[in-house]
Amino acid sequence: MSAPRLLGACLCGIALAVGAGAQESTYLLSGSISFSGNSVWLDDGDFQTTDLGWASDSAVELAIDVKRPGVRASALGRVDAMTGGTTGLEASLERAYVRWSPGPVVVTAGRQVVNWGNALLWSPADLFAETSIVGLAPKRAGTDAIRLAVPLGPLGGVEAVAVPTASLASGRYGGRLYGYALGSDCGLEAAWDGTAGATTIAANIKTNLVVGLWAEAAAIIPDFAPAETNFRGTIGADWSVGSDLLFSAEYRYDQQTATTGYAGAHCLYATASYKAGDFAVLAVSLVADLGNAIVAPTVSAVFDIAQDASLTAWALWSSGNFASLAATDSASIGATMSLAF
Repeated sequence: MSAPRLLGACLCGIALAVGAGAQESTYLLSGSISFSGNSVWLDDGDFQTTDLGWASDSAVELAIDVKRPGVRASALGRVDAMTGGTTGLEASLERAYVRWSPGPVVVTAGRQVVNWGNALLWSPADLFAETSIVGLAPKRAGTDAIRLAVPLGPLGGVEAVAVPTASLASGRYGGRLYGYALGSDCGLEAAWDGTAGATTIAANIKTNLVVGLWAEAAAIIPDFAPAETNFRGTIGADWSVGSDLLFSAEYRYDQQTATTGYAGAHCLYATASYKAGDFAVLAVSLVADLGNAIVAPTVSAVFDIAQDASLTAWALWSSGNFASLAATDSASIGATMSLAF
């Protein structure tokens, strides 16, 4: 079954779950309305008015969760009306899956986040999830997949995942063994990518020794050239001072040069946040390509202005492009007002 057909089948399953057995079902409808505006400056070496730009985004996000005994259906969609740099309407479906749990076995089919790793921005153990910074924080994208989970005792289990395509030979297939031992969460993962023609073997561990510590590593082995195996790894830590001041940082090494995202081999991501009273959170974050001397710091503030309403303001500067490695300065400032319901 191809990914579009799988997604269509899951949407039909969600509709059936909503329509059938109303007396046995529980429903939760939630969402948010937001408006954001920002200005952008891009340095091309000679200051001109065309170096300045602006954009706005009015968005509506809607989520529905339906639960029946042994079955859960969930969907999350968003519509954006954009002006400025990109103009027009854009609709996206971030989540749409049906979960069936006949006893301890759990089967999930549809667009879902297959989250196996613990890292914040770069997770070698996430073999089926891409992570990028969306807004001000890392976010894992959903994948159209079929997922089977079976527990092994109270603290562990095994999972199998298939990402189908029109051709079975072009899909992605993998599994995971995970558990808790000696005060640490551990996992072993493996997946084969038919399109890339490679197998990835990964391992991850997370523990808490006053500070939270995690480490992940992966080897990407080409099917017909194992001598060209590439390695990647991430180490990180998070800690808190009281309940108001939080820190986190992680370092990534990637032997294989990426064509999108972060091309550098040595990268750093760090954050700090401070809860200033009951209604404000101040934060600063940094993404850095250490080998190519590209940095992108961000400062932000989030204010609770009313019940379920917030105002976020931010400022960002970057000394280059992480994907192309072009040394082009850029900066942006903006604000977002959102109302949840």
